[in-house]
Amino acid sequence: MNFLDICPLDRPVRSPAATPAAPVTLAAPARASDEDRLTARPDPGGLVRFAAQEIADADGRIVGHDLLFRWNAAMQPDALVPGEFLTSALLANALIDAGVAGQTPSGRLFIPMDEPTLMGPLADLVTPTLGVIELTDAVAVDTAVLMRVAQLRARGQRFSIDGLRHLDDPRWLLAPYADVLKLDLVATRPAQLAPIVARAVDAGLEVIGKRVESMAGYQRLRELGVTQCQGRFISPPLDVSVPALPGCDAAVLLRTRRLLADRADAEAIAAELSTDPAVVMRLLIVAGRQGTVPPQDPPTLAALLADWPPALLGGWIRVWLSACCHGHGAAWVRSVRGEVARYQRRLGDAASGAEARGSLWQVQRRLCSPKHYLKTRRYGG
Repeated sequence: MNFLDICPLDRPVRSPAATPAAPVTLAAPARASDEDRLTARPDPGGLVRFAAQEIADADGRIVGHDLLFRWNAAMQPDALVPGEFLTSALLANALIDAGVAGQTPSGRLFIPMDEPTLMGPLADLVTPTLGVIELTDAVAVDTAVLMRVAQLRARGQRFSIDGLRHLDDPRWLLAPYADVLKLDLVATRPAQLAPIVARAVDAGLEVIGKRVESMAGYQRLRELGVTQCQGRFISPPLDVSVPALPGCDAAVLLRTRRLLADRADAEAIAAELSTDPAVVMRLLIVAGRQGTVPPQDPPTLAALLADWPPALLGGWIRVWLSACCHGHGAAWVRSVRGEVARYQRRLGDAASGAEARGSLWQVQRRLCSPKHYLKTRRYGG
């Protein structure tokens, strides 16, 4: 154990009337309407939420989950929301916050996307290590969509087609780029089930039966040769609530987005991102989950980010702007910033040297690691 494991952090404020984090003032935003839409999300009240529904095989083993959106605010009813925010909340809540809490669902994770989200930067994030992009029936087939799906497939992304109910559906054009077809037992006419399964098998698609509501539906799938299924007969959707990680600083994320737009180098981008411990923690989590950590421990944050494609970093920044800018955990953020600043002052004039920068990054990385964060929350009072 060393001083990094026992360094004192500010004790969290217990009173419900605690002063919230100071609002961020944004200077001359380039696109005010976009920034207003992506920031200033309400404090989740300490918990973030999502839902997951199991996918089981013929032996009853859980082989995957559908991720389903839930509002973070417990009193706010579920409702239709813009697709990008829905996907952002799923990625942030189910993969990052739930990952730190050890409650990310097991197996393949199916992440739904509508057409605007598919065409935007968030689709670049769902690599095979994270999950499968679910092409819902809100995705119409046109040249632009086919080109986008083909492009992502060439990069390694995996797709599931949901909502095919007959053989004449133009969405069969997506089949050459997909791995999975979701067969809806309730919405599909019985006479269409066998032909759809046969065509899917011919196209090399794995078939998963969904909305299995009874033993009769389950047996029908078995007769069709479909061995994976989901639905209330198997397991209803399970709502999951996990502790929220500290909220991100919107101003830092917006400045970083401008740096990316200006094609700034990794050093400049890392210098900006390093000012927000909540963002650094999420960068470490994402790097671990997506396998973007270099073979050896990166000596600096810039080295960690050096191999990240701009679309990958830009996409995650968009997720955090949309779903993670809130005031929860402000005391922890202040404490880590203070510890890093004190260490930097001890380095003095040497802080500008490469060796000192590496030493400073090692301190910051330890303080911002999920393991250290959980330790401080457990013993910090």
